[in-house]
Amino acid sequence: MSAERAYDQKQRQASSLICSGPVVLPKNQTRPTTAANAVSGRISIPEIAKRLSIGRLAVYAMLEQGMLPGIRLCRRWIVTRHAYEQWERTCGTTGFQRQVGGNV
Repeated sequence: MSAERAYDQKQRQASSLICSGPVVLPKNQTRPTTAANAVSGRISIPEIAKRLSIGRLAVYAMLEQGMLPGIRLCRRWIVTRHAYEQWERTCGTTGFQRQVGGNV
């Protein structure tokens, strides 16, 4: 095997370890949202969807638009429980108050 081909093979293996993508679950099964996620400090996308009464795809769209706090790691979104709960307490505002109505 040539050195270039061996290098390419190692690169593919390394990238598959780093960006292996999400774990595929059966259609009606979600990741456990109990103690495991609470201890890790992360909140799952299905749990966010349930708390906001919206669909999973809407949560992903909100993450893409920056409306929800999250970090994209390869094909996976990481949302910390603390950041989400802080966002939830402030109703999604980012530090500025929006004026409603006339001049104040």
